[in-house]
Amino acid sequence: MRGTARPLAIAAFGLALASPAGAVDLIEAVGALRCGGRVKSYVVEFLAPDSEPLEASAKALVRELEADRQIRLALDGRSCGFARCSFRANKGQTYRFVAESERVNFDQLCVVISRP
Repeated sequence: MRGTARPLAIAAFGLALASPAGAVDLIEAVGALRCGGRVKSYVVEFLAPDSEPLEASAKALVRELEADRQIRLALDGRSCGFARCSFRANKGQTYRFVAESERVNFDQLCVVISRP
């Protein structure tokens, strides 16, 4: 019995490391949209390709259409009003966006980076 417990523990540990639960999606282009599915919180990192003023927004999708849901968005830990953040990107810098919703009554929780 003891001989099989160790390989099972190693396999479970490896599976936990390979799981995408702690993964963060990356956006590297202006105009890109990333969605995290039916989740309460979705984290995206944006690697700025250029230095320019940009805007990030969070939205909920139902059947691939934007739905009117209460979504919050934060940029590097600072809350943004109306799920929309305006910021000046610096080339090569990474920005962290967190979209959140109290209730999961949508199909996708998304973050998009665009020009204002």
